[in-house]
Amino acid sequence: MDNLVVETRYGKVQGTKEGGVCVWRGIPYAKPPVGKLRFQAPQPPDPWAGVRDATRFGPNCVQFGNYLRTEHMGSREFSEDCLYLNIWSPAADGRKRPVMVWIHGGFFRMGSGSLAMYNGVSFAEKGDVVLVTINYRLGALGFLQLGEFGERFADSGNCGLLDQIAALRWVKENIEAFGGDPDRVTIFGQSAGGRSTGILLAAPEARGLFSQAIVHSGGIETYGDAANAGKLARQIMSNLNIGPQEVDKLLEVPVEKLVEATPPPRAGNGMEPNIDGIHLTQKPLEALAEGHGKNLRIMIGYCLNDFTKDFEPRWKEMSEQEILDDFKSRIGTGWEELLDYYLSRDPQDAPLVEKLVPMLIYNEFTYPAIRLVEIQEKQGAPAWLYRFDWLNPLTGYATHALELPFVFNNLHQPGVSGVMVGGGDERLPLAEFMHRSWIAFAHNGDPSVEGELGWPAYRSDERAMMLFNTTSRIAYDLNPEERKVWERAKGSLA
Repeated sequence: MDNLVVETRYGKVQGTKEGGVCVWRGIPYAKPPVGKLRFQAPQPPDPWAGVRDATRFGPNCVQFGNYLRTEHMGSREFSEDCLYLNIWSPAADGRKRPVMVWIHGGFFRMGSGSLAMYNGVSFAEKGDVVLVTINYRLGALGFLQLGEFGERFADSGNCGLLDQIAALRWVKENIEAFGGDPDRVTIFGQSAGGRSTGILLAAPEARGLFSQAIVHSGGIETYGDAANAGKLARQIMSNLNIGPQEVDKLLEVPVEKLVEATPPPRAGNGMEPNIDGIHLTQKPLEALAEGHGKNLRIMIGYCLNDFTKDFEPRWKEMSEQEILDDFKSRIGTGWEELLDYYLSRDPQDAPLVEKLVPMLIYNEFTYPAIRLVEIQEKQGAPAWLYRFDWLNPLTGYATHALELPFVFNNLHQPGVSGVMVGGGDERLPLAEFMHRSWIAFAHNGDPSVEGELGWPAYRSDERAMMLFNTTSRIAYDLNPEERKVWERAKGSLA
């Protein structure tokens, strides 16, 4: 008989079965961050008496954007009361299995741990892994920097990040009761979740809560600063007709009005984790270069077409000079040398945006990933580099997030096949290989799969990189000329 009633530090929870896997959904890892707890660091949950039902997903965080198909979320409820996690486990039997904690993406404005694509049954059933997904506060609820208006709001600009740390602390304290090993936790996430994973490598409060990390298309050198975050907060207050001396009124604003007052997303505008000097004091690569990750094993990678010419709709309406100015603001240091390289590399008649988009991918994902694995090598800590190259028949690209249903082995889930991913059975061996690679990393600290293509850790004398495709392969020193241009233009980053 499966043990579906598990006792946590805060009370008992009743789970359910999904196939042969035990599942607990909607477990609170913190108090509801509502009322006076809005814009405050998460607090431990209140204990409860009796047995709490954990068969349904908790509410998703209110979404600060309408870019995601919410019909594929496990919950149809959206609320400030959103700090819940979900667990898939082979059994709550006292065995200490590796644990994987998934941090969802969505530009820090949308998303949920209950998306069907993140279903953890295959990780538990095929991988003997305990899989955890979490919700965290998004948009202004998670990242509105109000520190300049009083010390009581000092944590407000990084509440979403502090939620993630609180969830990891809950896992550390409780996961053994669900069949997991609190000392073998791998964190992984994609896009905003990948950025979060990279930032957690540098967060002092997260140290000791995980031993491995996988960064999926996470721009680990893209983060906010307190000045930009404060500027955005003042703009939102102005949109709500709230003056600097009336900041407490923000606690009473209906959340729907807060969503309406929040400007559209743009990287670097402050609606993201920011270096506040309290919870984040360093850039991720700086922290790693100082040795803070020397005991961590890390995988990092990205998709071949994480950005495409359609990434920024405004590009279609811009003049060539406006496009150049936009890319210059995104690239920063080394712009002139990099521009010369990319303009000369592609055919002269190619559209300007198509020439420049590869530069944006390299700036956001490729070069920071190379620098991370190089830093880890110097620290004596193994790290692995990958790129997802499979071209989706629906789009012709290997776009942002396309690897996720392969990693989770969830091509069959609602909203995936025919909606997000095209193709047929030819995809299945790639999904199986990627899924087993992630499982191998969780178990062994090495993504190499027995009987499959070996995946060596990165070394600067070889520069090995896994290229995932229908026929996956290891590339050595992929595109060295491009890499050397970036090394001259950008230096070490750390």
